[in-house]
Amino acid sequence: MDAAIYSQAQWDWLLFEGALPLFGAGTLYLCWGLVRYISAAAGSAHRYDWTEALDAVGWLYGALIIAVQSAIRSAVAAPPSTFLKWGCSIGAGFCALLLLSAMNERSQSTSWRPPALLKAITLVAVLGILTGGFLAQGLSLPAP
Repeated sequence: MDAAIYSQAQWDWLLFEGALPLFGAGTLYLCWGLVRYISAAAGSAHRYDWTEALDAVGWLYGALIIAVQSAIRSAVAAPPSTFLKWGCSIGAGFCALLLLSAMNERSQSTSWRPPALLKAITLVAVLGILTGGFLAQGLSLPAP
């Protein structure tokens, strides 16, 4: 597909309202680890958990919100986008269930960390929901 068919508003949404809220904290955490690594003395015990940048639970929460907003926008668009509305609604439900499951696991054990499978599935779901949100931003809303 030609990138010119997408509006600047969609790209702005993707960057500032989609990706930045979801991945911004993880990116800052990676940058912080990098500067800590650079400034650490040679031979010092530099311990930094780089995997904490992959915050699957935070991604699920953010993706749930984006999916609900995108489903609503798809439903009220003129004309409404039924496929996008249902896709975003299903994505929201999936994220909600994964989030509840992760929260339940964390409540059972304070040392619980999201397993690699949860992180991988969450990343795929988040990318799908960001795509749905991006497409929903291109829909025309009825005049107030």
